[in-house]
Amino acid sequence: KPGGRALVKGNVSDIGLTFDWLQSRLRPARWRASQAELGHFLENFRSKAEHAKAARAAGLRIVRMRGADVFWENIADYVILPRLYAPFIRTAEAASRGGDGALTLRVSKDLPHRLVRSMLRVGEWMAWPEWVLGRLGFGASVYLELAKPV
Repeated sequence: KPGGRALVKGNVSDIGLTFDWLQSRLRPARWRASQAELGHFLENFRSKAEHAKAARAAGLRIVRMRGADVFWENIADYVILPRLYAPFIRTAEAASRGGDGALTLRVSKDLPHRLVRSMLRVGEWMAWPEWVLGRLGFGASVYLELAKPV
């Protein structure tokens, strides 16, 4: 509706100076495999500039645009959470051997995820370089605050 606002988060292809970028340089095959497992293929993502262009083409005004997922959140997603979940996640191999009633966690609203997200908020406050880099537009994701003209 006219005057309405929206907050949109999108993955981006321009990931320079992020944890993803570092991993793609240090362990390229492993990084590509982990991204493919998530359904993330850089060639399918827009750049930050392309996200902004698409928003403008849709008739929206960009109120604010910030980079996200620079280092800290991705370290939590790729390093901390998998170690917390490891005892509870049923692998594809175990599933193919037959139903043994093993617990499978795939929901982002469970208690370990909430705890790590809380730690992230504290960590982001303490990790001021992450905040600065995000404000400068770096990140593996972008947040766009959009407004529809009146």
